[in-house]
Amino acid sequence: MLRLKFCFFHSTVLSQILDSVKALQILDFTLASAEKDRTDSRASQKDTMLHCTDFRWSELINALYRHRQSLSGLILQDAPVPRHKGRILKSLTDFTNLEFVGLHLDMLIDLAAGEVDIARKLPGGMRALILQVNAEDEFRDLQGPAIASLNHGKFTKAMKQLVIIAQPCLVGLGRLNLSGPLETLSRAGIQTRVSGASGLKFDGYRDNWTVAELRDLERRTTFLLIPELIGVSYAL
Repeated sequence: MLRLKFCFFHSTVLSQILDSVKALQILDFTLASAEKDRTDSRASQKDTMLHCTDFRWSELINALYRHRQSLSGLILQDAPVPRHKGRILKSLTDFTNLEFVGLHLDMLIDLAAGEVDIARKLPGGMRALILQVNAEDEFRDLQGPAIASLNHGKFTKAMKQLVIIAQPCLVGLGRLNLSGPLETLSRAGIQTRVSGASGLKFDGYRDNWTVAELRDLERRTTFLLIPELIGVSYAL
């Protein structure tokens, strides 16, 4: 197992590290964000931003390709993934022994281009998938259909668990409308677990939202958004 936490070196350096490893089984890599690195007096903010925006995730996958027959786990965390910056990974279907993957949903498909099929990017033998989602994403309405794409024969026969982690935000889980897709996956035999904040005043963070709780949250969120949707504002 190779674990690299809160790194901000260039993707070329990481590729060289991966080239020096034989038969890698698990990679757990966290690319440090600019915000985390600001506290580091050894690196200026300008340098940090350069590392973050210059990182090529496609180069990482190319370096991992030589381990495609041995790699069983891949975790990419806290990665700043600006749109149109080469953040989309190539297909992982050639990684035939891959059993669990954890990453941002935005790294599998290009929501801005209307892509919603994450199933085609993943090998069929996976047993667990951890997806990070962002309720503040301008294309958040496509995240539910993307997750629903896992309702496919090759996944329902093998996958045992899907974990969704909503990034901290003010909007909350209610705007993602995940209850329908998750209910479908649960009926197909995939265990689902959702962690995140509701975004509502009287509800905080929960580690395991049920489908029923999400459905109720979506209803309440929609009710509170009605004035915004019809262009009405209230004077306080």
